[in-house]
This record gives sequence, C-alpha cells and structure tokens, in this order.
Amino acid sequence: SKFAYANADAGGSSTSQTRTFMTSPSFSTAGYNGTGTLSFNHGYRFYSASSPAEQVQVQIRLNSTGNWTSLNNYSGSNVGTTTNNAQTTKLDTLIIPASFIGQADVQLRWRYLSNWGFYWVIDDINFLAKPMLNYAWSSTPSGFTSTLQSPGAVLPTVTTEYLLTVTNTANSCFSTDTARVVVTDPAAGTLAATTPNGTPVCQATTVTSTPVTTYSDCKLIATVAPDGAAPVSGNVNTCTTLFNSANNNTATGLAVPRVYSIDPTTNPTTSTANITLYYTQADFDMYNAATGLNTFPSNPTGLTNKVCIYKVSADGTMTIITPANVTWNATTNNWEVTFAVTGFSTFYCVDCDRILPSTIVNLRGTVTGTSNTLSWTTLSENNSRKFVVQRSATGSTYTNIAEVATQAINGNSSSPLNYTYVDAAPLTGKSYYRLRAVDVNNTSKFSATVTLRRGATNLQIVDVRPNPTTGMVYFNLIGTGNTINVIVTDLTGKQVMSKGLVTSNNFSLNLSPLASGTYMVQAIDVRSGEKAIVKVVKN
Repeated sequence: SKFAYANADAGGSSTSQTRTFMTSPSFSTAGYNGTGTLSFNHGYRFYSASSPAEQVQVQIRLNSTGNWTSLNNYSGSNVGTTTNNAQTTKLDTLIIPASFIGQADVQLRWRYLSNWGFYWVIDDINFLAKPMLNYAWSSTPSGFTSTLQSPGAVLPTVTTEYLLTVTNTANSCFSTDTARVVVTDPAAGTLAATTPNGTPVCQATTVTSTPVTTYSDCKLIATVAPDGAAPVSGNVNTCTTLFNSANNNTATGLAVPRVYSIDPTTNPTTSTANITLYYTQADFDMYNAATGLNTFPSNPTGLTNKVCIYKVSADGTMTIITPANVTWNATTNNWEVTFAVTGFSTFYCVDCDRILPSTIVNLRGTVTGTSNTLSWTTLSENNSRKFVVQRSATGSTYTNIAEVATQAINGNSSSPLNYTYVDAAPLTGKSYYRLRAVDVNNTSKFSATVTLRRGATNLQIVDVRPNPTTGMVYFNLIGTGNTINVIVTDLTGKQVMSKGLVTSNNFSLNLSPLASGTYMVQAIDVRSGEKAIVKVVKN
C-alpha cells in the first residue's frame, strides 16, 4: 500500500539539511463543534548528531496563509521500532483545539527537518470531529417548543405527544432524524399512593435553591422549598403512604390516613424549608369518620384552623406545627397544607383539638441491676395532670403500675420537663412499657412503646424505640462486647433486611422500605452464636 516517506539522506552529508513538508489540501470543519482528533500511523528514526537539531512536527493553520501552530513535536526519540532494514509504525492521536473547529479553511502539515539523519514514515491519516446538531421540540396539542437537547421536566395536563427533530448540519453530511415521546398524564392533581395499602410511594430528588415538587409516575407527592436559616439542599427523599383508615399512631393518636416522610441526606435534623403537603377531601372525610367529631373541613369552604401537623423525628421527638396556609385548590381538587420546618422526618396531619395533653419525647428504658428505669421528657404540657405508667408482658394487654404527677405549674408548661420512674419489681423476660398522658379533663393519649428484656442469657436487646414505628428504630444491647450480625425477618422466618455487622451496643434500622406488619429483629453474636430477638411493628 502507499504511504508517505521522508528521507533525510536525500540532501547528502555534512551540514546540508533536508526539509520535507507534507501539506494537506484545504478542508472545512464548518458544522462541527468542540474539539477534534487527528490520528495517524507513523515511524520516525531519531538522529542525535543532526546539527541543527531535527524538527519533526505536526502543524495546523487557518485560511491557507495563516501561521502554523504545532500540535506535537516528535524530535528527540524514536517512534515505533526502527532498524536499518525495517520499520514498525505506531498509532498516535492528537487533540485538535476547538479554535480550529467550525472553520471554513483548515490545513494540516507534517514538517521534517534533519541534517543527514534518517527518515519519517506516515500513513492512515484520519481527522474526526463532533457534528453540530440542532434540536427542535414541538408538541401535540401545541404549546411546547424548545431548542435544547434536554429541555427538562414537562407537566402536561392532558395526554401529549412530543416530537424531537435532530438535524446534523455538518459540512457535506446534512441529515435529519426524529423521535416521538407520548406522555399520558393522569387526572390533574392526582396524588401518589392512590391505593390505601400502607405501602410508601417515594421519589428522590435534588434540591438546589428553588422549590422542587416531587412526583411518582406523574402523581404528586410533596413540594420542598429551601428557606430559613439553613436552607435544605442536596438529595432529598420524599414519601407518601396512604392507609385504609385513620392512622392510629401510638405517638400522635388518630391522624389523617395519608402520612408523609421527607428525609434529606445532608443535615436532616437542622435543615430548614417550607413544605407543602397534599391531601384529598376523602383523606379528611376518613379522619372525620374515625374521630366522630367532624371538625376537619368536610367541604372546600370548611374551617381550616383545626389542621395541625405533628412532626415525629427519627429519635421519637415530636413537634407540633401550625401551618401557615391550609387552602383548597379548586383546579386540582386537593387540600394544600404549607408550613415552615426545621429538621425533617415523618409528618402526621391531626385535629389541633386532639393534640396530646403532653408532648412526650425521648421515652427511654434501661435495665439497671434488679430494676428497670424509665425516663422521658415533655417539650410542652397543656392542662396536664399525670402520667400513668403501663406495663405488658405481651405488648397487647397493659396494666397500670404507677402514676407520676405532672411537674408543670397548673398543668401548663412551654419548657422541657424531665421525668423518671423506677420499676423495682420488673417482669422476667420482656416488658413492654408505655405512658398514658392524662389532662385535667381526663382526656388521655398514649406515648410510644419501649421494650426492655431481662433474662438468663447474656445477650439482650433491652431498649427498642419507637415501637411501633413508621421508619427509624433505635436499639440498645447488653451482655456482649463482640461483633453482632443484625437481620430482620418476617413472621414466616424469611429474611427481608440485613443491617450487617455492628460493633457497638447501639444501632438503628430504617424500616421505611418495608410494608406495614410485624417483623422480628435478630441480633446474633458472631463469636458465641448467642441470639437475641425482639418483635417490631411497622405501621
């Protein structure tokens, strides 16, 4: 086959210099963008005694008469395998700067200057660049146009067909292709989690500096708007869960059957934002039926000052939030509840008049010697009277074992108050504890449940909270200093989750991905094989 060959011996010996130039015809890079690549096979034998030194360059220029720009200089070392009788070439690829792309007149040159040296062999030259593409979006029904390759999210209110026409405008390579995308939009304002089966419907999103509304299969979940002292940013997971009846959560009492969970990856306990949660009238109707009070709006013109939000953090901390706005959207036929928040977790919608007489947080239990000790904190108390401590061996039937009077003056407090109760005659094995907060009118609500275990075995799970849970559960172990393997099974024994190996006596599990039900959490000492098991209920 043919190839280019420059021989420096052609000019003779001594100080004579052979100058060889191989210059391409002028060509156009119009219709291309970015950078280009020049590839070629070549072999060069270096002659160190050349004086002046050899110059072995690949160059480029514009407009046929412009100055040459060097792309690479091979002087100083051999290229390929060289001998007096044979040459093995090497494939090289050079980057063509963007300033030479999109030009009407471009030339390449291979420049070889040597004083009675050897040779340069060149073959298989290829010049490549990315064609410039024009994008044109249109829609049927009409109304949407864009010239961007990726125009971003579209939110059609009816089933819409989108047509993308892509045109290659590269010189001598003009071509066009099309693609069609049909988006079938659900009924306007349809909320995610349309089936009341207690299964979370989630969507992760990235929050920057502007409000973000999340969807699952084009169905609405929630809106997160960064705001406040530490605006939320980065990855945020939003979930909504619809139950088949008013959610009787042990921490909040009866709540609207639609429950939300919003969890940022970064600074989940301190980030700030304005949140908008969405509810249907059917959600409120189900809550009214369960409470029997009909105090929630029963139609778009109903009273909205009864709507409150309970924020329940992963550690069990509960915060009462009064929304800034509760409005009926007549276009989407949804209630929109908007409020400011610091820290994220699970959100329950409740009747403000049914809020617990005491906001109980951090209910904890510890096994101490021959007794079990309970401690808890109230963030606020409203007409509070007492706390009834209840205990159960099964987790279903509870017995009153003590009463602890409120520390709040006249039953009211807006500051944290700390309480302790010691069960001096605990049960052997498992004990389930909960509090019944009672107000001056004998209205009462239950706290979350704490499970403690006493027994002959060394390894014990002595603290589980909150239980039941909607997501995060925290565990305390005693009786081992070894590595523990933690797994979760359903009631048939099938493993549904694994925490893996833990080396601390404290660990947590996020049960949010699991369906509602009862699960067994097993902690297994990898050295002794000893096992501790506790039952956890996922709402």
